[in-house]
Amino acid sequence: MPTIVKVKKPKAVVFDFSGTAAKTHFVESVLFDFIKNHFKEYLDDVWHTKEFQEILSKLRKQVEFDRQSDPNIPEIPEKDEDLNIKQAICENINYYIENGLNSEAHHELKFQAWFYGYKKEFIVTP
Repeated sequence: MPTIVKVKKPKAVVFDFSGTAAKTHFVESVLFDFIKNHFKEYLDDVWHTKEFQEILSKLRKQVEFDRQSDPNIPEIPEKDEDLNIKQAICENINYYIENGLNSEAHHELKFQAWFYGYKKEFIVTP
């Protein structure tokens, strides 16, 4: 007789999914496309949350570090109009994607944006 294991429904299941749980094409054409087309909406919705502000702090530190080796990486200003900071974040995340760069902070930001995209039904799994 097979063993039945019961567990609570998780809030999320995270995989190293690029090429593992999802085809690379899905990541590039659906998930990265969401970042390019809907990231500003995500930023507008989460801008004042504690969780996002913590990610943003990590992101700024990472960008400052990475700019030492690549000064073309778009900066994320500490102080400016929210609209300008959001634009800088969009430019930064797209620069990292387009240049095949990644960091823990960028990874966390992308995943949070993708969770938002699924929740708002901008992203659907085929």
